[in-house]
Amino acid sequence: MTGAEAILLGWVFAQAGGAAGAAAAAEPGAPRSEAGGGRGRVLSLSEARTLALGGEAAEAARARIRAAAARVELARSRRRPQLEVRADVSASPGGELLEIQADDLDPDAEPGSVFISGTRDIDQARAAIPLVRYRSELALDWNLFDFGKTGAAIDAAEAVRGAQKASARADQAERLHTVDAAYVAWVAAWEQTRLERQGLDRLEARLESLEGRVRVGLLPESALGASRAEVAAARLRLAESEQLRDQARLRLERELRTRLPAFEPDRSVLEWGKAASASSAGRSQIVANEDTEENQEDGTKSAAGTEPGPPNVTGAPIDSIDARVRAVRARAESARADARANRSRPRLGAEAVVGVRGQDITALFPLYRVGLGIAWPLWDGGASKARAEARVADARALDAERRRLEAERAQVRRQHDLSLRHARRRARLAAEWVRVTAEHLNDVEARYAEASATADELARARSAHRQARGQLLRARVDRTEAFLGL
Repeated sequence: MTGAEAILLGWVFAQAGGAAGAAAAAEPGAPRSEAGGGRGRVLSLSEARTLALGGEAAEAARARIRAAAARVELARSRRRPQLEVRADVSASPGGELLEIQADDLDPDAEPGSVFISGTRDIDQARAAIPLVRYRSELALDWNLFDFGKTGAAIDAAEAVRGAQKASARADQAERLHTVDAAYVAWVAAWEQTRLERQGLDRLEARLESLEGRVRVGLLPESALGASRAEVAAARLRLAESEQLRDQARLRLERELRTRLPAFEPDRSVLEWGKAASASSAGRSQIVANEDTEENQEDGTKSAAGTEPGPPNVTGAPIDSIDARVRAVRARAESARADARANRSRPRLGAEAVVGVRGQDITALFPLYRVGLGIAWPLWDGGASKARAEARVADARALDAERRRLEAERAQVRRQHDLSLRHARRRARLAAEWVRVTAEHLNDVEARYAEASATADELARARSAHRQARGQLLRARVDRTEAFLGL
C-alpha cells in the first residue's frame, strides 16, 4: 500500500465513524461529506494536490536540494582550518643515526652527545640491513586569503542551491497544474453525468405521466412513441457520460498514483473565477426545479452564503514559469561566480605541525614546524582563463533563456486573462440561455399536455435546453481552467 492510499483509507475510516464532525475537526485535511447527506465523500482539489506533492519525485527534489546544500558547505570549508593527524612507519637501509660526542665535532661545543645521519659502505657487513623509522604528527593547514577565489566558489554553490530550489518549485507547479487539469476534467464529467441523470429522471417522469393518461383513455397508445424514444436516447447519453466520468476519474488516479474509492469531486471549483460582482447572479434564475444555473450549485456554497475560494497552493503555469525564471537567473549567477573562482589567484596560507619522530626503539626526537607562505600561479597553459570564459558564455546563454521565459510568462498571462474574460462572458450568456430554454420547455410541455403542441416541437425544446445546459457547463469549466492558469 502506498502512502497516498493509506491517507485515503484513513480519511474513509474517519468519515465512516459515528462522530464524523469530530473526526473532521481532528483531521483538518480529511475529505468532507457533501452537504445534504446521502452523497459520496468529497475529495477537494486541495486534498488532491496534497496527495500529488508526495512520492518519488518530491523525494528526488529534496535530495537534490540537500546535495546542493552540502556543496555549499564544501565550498565554505575552504575558509576553515584543516586539522589532521599523520603517522607513518618505514624501513630502509642507510641514514643510520649515530651518537657521537659534541666536542668531537666542535671543541667549543658544550659537553654532551648528538646524533648524526650516516650510511655504511656496501662492502660493510650491515650495509643492507633496513632500519625502522616512524613519525607521528598533528598538522594544521589554513587558507588565510586567496583574493576572492573561495568567496566566488561559495557564491556559485549558493546560487546552485537556489537554482535547485527554484527548479523544485517549478516542477511542483507543473505537477500541480497537471493535477488541476485532471481534477477539473473529473468535475466536468461528473457534472455532465449529473445533468444527464436529471434529464433522464425528468423524461421518465414525463413518460410515466403519459402512460397513466393512456391507461385511462385520455391519450392513444401512439402518443407514447416519441417519449419512449427520448427516454432511450437519454439513457444512452447517460451511459456515455458515466463512461467519460469513470475515465476522468482513472486519469486523476493515475496522476495521483492512488485509487479514489467512494469519492466525489468538489463541484464548487466551477465557481472559481466568476466575476466578483453578484449583480448578474440574480438575472439567471432557472425555473422548474432546475439546479444547473451558474449560481445554484446544490451545496457548493458555504453556510454563510459565500462562494468557496480556491486553495492556497501554487500550481498555475505562471507559477511554473516564474520559478523557471528564478532557476535560470540563479544558474547564471552561479556561472558568473564560477568564472571568478576559476581565475588564477594567489594564495596565502599558514601551516603548523607538531609531533615526534624516531628510529628503531633507541632514538625519539621532537618534531614541530610553523610556516607562513604565499603561492602565486604564473602560467597553467591557459586552462584557468578558458574555464572562466566558458562559464561566462554559459551565463550569457542563461541570460538569453531567462529573457525568453519572461516573454513567455507575459504572453501566457495575457492568454489566460483573455480566456478568463471570454469564459466569464460565455457563462453569463449561457446561464441566460438556460433560463430562457427552461421557460420555453415548461410552456411547450404544458401545451403538449393540452394537445396544442406537437411532439417535434417538444423534442426541439428539450434539445435546445439540453444544448444550453451543455454550453453553460463548458463555459464554467473553461472559466475555472483559465482561473487556475493564472
